[in-house]
This record gives sequence, structure tokens and C-alpha cells, in this order.
Amino acid sequence: MERRLERLSTPVLVLAGIAIILYLLELFRLIPASLSPAMLWINFLIDFVFLLDLTTKLIILRTKYIKSPWFLIDLVSTLPIISSTIELLGSIGPQLEATRAARGARVARVARVARVARIARVARAAQVAATLQAIRGQSFGKGASAEQDTPSFNRSLMIVIPILLIVFIAVAYFLIQQELNNLQADLSRQVEAAATRADIQRIPQYLNAGQARDPQIEKIYLTKEIDGRTLEFAFSADEAHKRADRTQGLMLIVVLLTTAGVVYMSRSLKTDETKGEEVSILHQFLSPSIVEKIDSNSEVVERFYKQWLSVFFITIQGLSHVTEEDDENIEALALRRRRVMDIVRYQVVEVHSGVVDKFIGDTVMVWLGGPFSVHWKRLASFRERLLVDELEFAEQDIRSVAREIEAIRQKQGVEDEEEHMERLAFLEEIHREVEAKRDALLAKHEEAKRDNPSLQTRLREAVQMYKVQAAKSAVLCCLDIWEEVAKETERNGAFGLSIGVASGSVSIGNFGSTQQIGFTVLGPTVDRAARLEPVATKYGCRLLIDLETYELIKESTDLKFRMLPHIAIENGAAPIATYEPFKRDRVQQEFLDAFHEGVFAMQNYQLDKAIEYFKTADALRDGGDAASLQWAEACETVLQK
Repeated sequence: MERRLERLSTPVLVLAGIAIILYLLELFRLIPASLSPAMLWINFLIDFVFLLDLTTKLIILRTKYIKSPWFLIDLVSTLPIISSTIELLGSIGPQLEATRAARGARVARVARVARVARIARVARAAQVAATLQAIRGQSFGKGASAEQDTPSFNRSLMIVIPILLIVFIAVAYFLIQQELNNLQADLSRQVEAAATRADIQRIPQYLNAGQARDPQIEKIYLTKEIDGRTLEFAFSADEAHKRADRTQGLMLIVVLLTTAGVVYMSRSLKTDETKGEEVSILHQFLSPSIVEKIDSNSEVVERFYKQWLSVFFITIQGLSHVTEEDDENIEALALRRRRVMDIVRYQVVEVHSGVVDKFIGDTVMVWLGGPFSVHWKRLASFRERLLVDELEFAEQDIRSVAREIEAIRQKQGVEDEEEHMERLAFLEEIHREVEAKRDALLAKHEEAKRDNPSLQTRLREAVQMYKVQAAKSAVLCCLDIWEEVAKETERNGAFGLSIGVASGSVSIGNFGSTQQIGFTVLGPTVDRAARLEPVATKYGCRLLIDLETYELIKESTDLKFRMLPHIAIENGAAPIATYEPFKRDRVQQEFLDAFHEGVFAMQNYQLDKAIEYFKTADALRDGGDAASLQWAEACETVLQK
């Protein structure tokens, strides 16, 4: 019921705006006299609607409504019904002699100004809508209630609105009395100077006997002794009221414009401050590339994407074990860990424009590529010209609406039938609209391909180049991190790292809850990277990359690779090809050749030769090679069995 009342507030708000406009037109005498009877009825009907609105809310909401600041505003907004009723009765039956009472109720007419305060409902609704939009954009709370507590807002209404209204009514009343007094003083001087009745009748404001009896004309009565007789003369007070109304109208316009200007400036300032605070907070939880997207288009975190990325997991080796053994020195361990994570974040975010997805204990999940990557710019222009993003979003909208329609149809007969059918009809209309939008986009897409046949080919080339650059950037990022952490280890005794990198298609989106953001990536590529990370340590490597990553960057001139024997990265799964990358100037080709010869020998079951090659590789590498020793030991174990 309260929601329905809230929906009914919209037409009342429209009437409030119309009432203010009509009031200004009356004050400036811009309504023709021929329309005066109609205006009396219009004002009465508008005032009656406000009274009906107040009464309905009192009956339904009762105490809750009375305690709200809107009750005071709505109550004052109904006061003009006094003036409009008396004036209407006076026009219908002059014999009632209601004119004086109606003129005495002019102060009640001034209460129409209070309807300006109803616009505060619009301001509050806009504020709530903007807040909800920002929340939805950040995915912090789709389920947040629109019925938010606004105590400061309520207090300001309770204090400011009555004060402004009282001041305005007092000033309006003062203006009317001042103008009447001035006119009466001027007329008194003219009557005093008049010698005869004819002289008085020549005064512009003089009313004859018929006009004096007209209840619609506001009058000033003055007496004058002529030829020994005291006579009473009636004069029109309309000019005084006209000047007072004009001044009051100007004052109302100034108040409205000033209020609108102050509200606009304060809201703009608040928007800037809030936006700055939100961006600052988001920067502490999300990578800058995601925050930048949210800032430019909040809808980005409400969409789900299927994109090609490079994903990697980095784990600080030995941290959990040391923490368990030295649990009294948690702070020192946390600071050492933070120094390592600072290195990771700097290289990922600042150097390679990647995304730090999340910290999971002593592991950090990272991904690089997609619309949040600088490499995406290579193909963004082609996607834009071919409307690829718009088409993907349209298809997503169609699936979403269709899914909702199907869910409602399955609930048929369970919920309120009327509401059920109304909701279903609305969704079906939306479904037709998004399908029409999709069809229009497809037509434009085909037109773009006809106008420039090479676009599709150039897009495919750009996609391939993007994959190469993203994969290479991911691998170089991991190698840079390893080198920087190694320097930190030499200085402060930090920990080693193990890294797993995989590339491929992933699902990107806000996979968190409705109340907490969880913008991340999911899919087999993510699982593969997560499983490669511990395998790297198990087989004595710094980092391992999967086959897809290797195939993209194997021709790179500044990288070299060694292929490890096919290994199973999960129980029951088939072995896969994995590779360890090196910077070209950081590794000897002789070492790689010896290791590869050992792998080939082992695959051909020449275990003696394999052991020899692996030991040679270990000797060729400064500080030894853990992977070579492990595979040599594995071959020796097989031989012994």
C-alpha cells in the first residue's frame, strides 16, 4: 500500500509545479479576466487534491506519516483550500457577502508557496536514484532498499521549510498592508483636496454605486463632509494588491532561482566529493584499470564478458610454515609479506597495466588483458566500427530477459495473477525492444562489413596481435617480479616465489554477492593457472606457462624457453605440455640444450643418457638447477626399481 501511495505522489508533485506556475501567473496578472471563473475552479480542484492526498495518507499511514517532515509540508500545502473555497462561494453567490472573508483569507493563498517544498521529494528521489545507480555500478548492493534513513535531510525540512514559509507569508502580508496603506493615504489626500462630489468622482479608483456593490472588487472606504453632509465613498484597492502581488511574484521567483542555484551547486560539490571518496576507496580494493572503467561507465561491472586473458597465480613459498612456527612475530612477517606484495602490485598494475584480482593468504591472483588492458586498444577501434560490443551486450540482454520471462511463466498460478500478468507483459515488451535493437545492430554490422570488406580480416589480425602482446606482457611481468623479489630476499631475507601462467578464454564479471563486489574471472583457464603454480615448485621451476601461452610467444626475440616433460597438473587428468620462460640474456643456450636432450632421452626411455644430460644441465647453470636434479633423481629411481 505504501508503494502505491508513493507512486501516487508523482501526479501530486506535477500538480504542485502547476500550482506554483498558476500562482505566479495570478501574481503578475497574466491570466485574462475572461478566464477568472475557470481559474477559481481550477485552483479549487488543485487545492482539493492536496487535501485529499493529506487525508488519504493520514488514514493509511497514521502515526508514521505524522512523524515525518512531509506531513508538515503537506499540511501547509492544503491551507489554500480556505481561500479557494471562499472565493468560489463568493463568485457563485454574491448574496453571501463572502468577499471580505475571501480577502481576509489571502494569507492562506500565500501558503501555495509551501508547495515548492514538495519539490524536495523530487530532489530526494533523484538523490536516492543516483545513489542506487552508483551502488549498482559498483555492485555493492542491488538489494539495497530505497527506503533509506535520511535523518539530517528530515531535520533540515522540519526546520528550514517552516521558517521560510513563515517569513514569506509575513513579508507577503506586510507588502499587501503597506501597499493598501500607501494607496489609502494617497486617496485620503485626493479626497481631502476635492471640493465637490464631482471632483471625487474623477479620482481613477472611484467606484460608482453598482461597482461598490460588486463583491468581487476589493475596496477602500473613505468619508468626506460635503455641503454639511458626511458621505462615504468607495475606491478600488486593486492597484495596491496588483503592486503587492507583483513584488511578491518577483520575490518568489528570486527565492525559486536562488534555491535552485544553491541546490545545484551544493549537489554538484557533493557529487564531486562523493565521487572522489568512492574512487579513492575503490582504488584500495580494485586495480586502477577497473576503477577507471567504473568511473567512466558504471555499467561495466554489471555486465559479463567472455574474453581472452592471461591469468597467473603467485605464491610466496614458506610463508605459511614460518607463520605457524613463529606466530608471536606476526607483525614482522606481515611486513615482509607486504613488501613482496608491493613488488607484485607495482609490476602488475603500474608497469604492465594488469589487474590484481585478489589476495588469497600467501597467494595473489592476477590477470592481464581484456577491455581493462592497454593491449585492448589494438582491436577496440575495429570492434567499435563493427559494433561487436553492442551486439554482445544486446544478446546478453535478450538472454537475461528471456530467462526472467521463463522464470515467471513457471510460477504461473502461484503469485497474484493480475500482478503476474502485468509483469509478464512488461517483460515481453522489453524482450521485443531488445530484439529489435539487436536486429538494428546486426543490420549496421553487415553494412559496415559491406562498406569495408577488410574490417573483419583486420579485426582477426588485431585479435591475434593482442593475444601475443598480452601473453608476452604477462610472462615478462612474472619474470620482473621474480627478479625484484630475489633482490628483496638478498636484502631482507624474504621468501621465494612459485608462479603459474595460463592463457585462454575466461568469464569476466561481478561474481560476488548482491551486497559485496566480487569482480573476477572464472573458467578452465583460471583453474589451469592455479594448478600450474604449485606444480612449478614441485618440479623445481620458478614459473610455468601452459601450451597456449607458449605458442603465442615462442617466437619472441627476448625470451627463451625450456620444455618440461609432460606432467599431470591434477589427479586423473591427462599430462599436458608445460614450459618455463627465461629472459634471453639471463640463461645459457647450452644449459637449455642439455636439459632438452635429457627430456628427449627420458621420453625415449634412455634413462642413463637422460640422467647424464640432466646433471650436465645442472652443472651449466650458476647455483645449480633444481628441476634438472629432480628429473635426474626420478630417472635413477625408475632404474633402481
